[in-house]
Amino acid sequence: MVASLSLLLPIYYAPLFFNIIGVAVRCWVVMFLLSKRLDMYSIYARFMIGAFLIFMPHLEEVHANITNAHWYLSMLLFMVLIAKKPTTLSGKIHDVIVLIIAGFSGPFIVFMTPLLALKLVSNASGEGIIDKALNAIKKIDLF
Repeated sequence: MVASLSLLLPIYYAPLFFNIIGVAVRCWVVMFLLSKRLDMYSIYARFMIGAFLIFMPHLEEVHANITNAHWYLSMLLFMVLIAKKPTTLSGKIHDVIVLIIAGFSGPFIVFMTPLLALKLVSNASGEGIIDKALNAIKKIDLF
């Protein structure tokens, strides 16, 4: 997607555009990590994780590029799945955009499916695992 968009720019701006998108994806993860949707976790812990993601020590290669964006998109999708449900339309649109972009960027979407199933079952009403699973299936939404 980024390569397709870079065709709209002069060719000498393409590497800069790729790097800007790579850095933006990394910042997107940290911004969501520090958002109110994850405020059930300590702000200190979230800040430390965010600082680690930004400054990541002992890397022999640069991770703030578009080639490694799929790793950060998988972390973002994981955070969306464990976060509180969005209450606004923009929050719901954000989650769908994350799902689509992360889903197309790598195979990590396959590993997030069991996590989503566990979240749906654990949040469902009912007694016993079978009752909870049936209620979770009834409440499956578009996401």
